[in-house]
Amino acid sequence: MRTALAILVVAMSVAGCGGGSEEKSTTTPGPAAETATAPEASAGEATKSVDAGIKDFEYVPSQLTVASGGKVSWTNEDSANHTVTFSDKKLKSIGNLRNGQKQSITFDEAGEYTYVCAYHPNMRGTVVVK
Repeated sequence: MRTALAILVVAMSVAGCGGGSEEKSTTTPGPAAETATAPEASAGEATKSVDAGIKDFEYVPSQLTVASGGKVSWTNEDSANHTVTFSDKKLKSIGNLRNGQKQSITFDEAGEYTYVCAYHPNMRGTVVVK
């Protein structure tokens, strides 16, 4: 009984993270989702360009690695609007990314940069710049 209750609570909390009456997108994954799941560079190797998606209220993948001077592009594949809001205020964040929109940020300095969606704070990601 305790396990069933725990599963119910988790299911309800996941279902409730949509932020209002917005429904999740049922569209076919676009190129960003396919690119994001492609094999990553070899250990220790960072690429100059990374495509990422926003799908089912998650950043896909949630951790990205890019070379210094490289670019990360996010494409929103959800029906809801999302942001890519960095905790490091030196970086310009991406605001109000609507369904189908794609925006990019170039990372010039090595480091680890965390970000969230301003509308859905349970959505989190990290960009590692080498």
